[in-house]
Amino acid sequence: SSPGRFDAIPGFTQRGILIKVIDQHGVPVRDLPVTGRVLNGNGRVEVLFGGRTDDYGIVEANLTVGSSIGEQIFRFEAGNLF
Repeated sequence: SSPGRFDAIPGFTQRGILIKVIDQHGVPVRDLPVTGRVLNGNGRVEVLFGGRTDDYGIVEANLTVGSSIGEQIFRFEAGNLF
């Protein structure tokens, strides 16, 4: 498995995924809305703690693998970035 990828059985929930948002200078962006969605498959994304980055530019999410077999793709968007 490579970074950003994992193998799982249908229905498995990967908890504690951390997303860090930084600006073009590497400075964390605080209080930015972050959303997650499923691009492929029938899984589920849950962005925690109100879906906004903290003082360190970090937000936490959980991914639940759907029942369909094969690759499932999830995308996170921060503000107008993805």
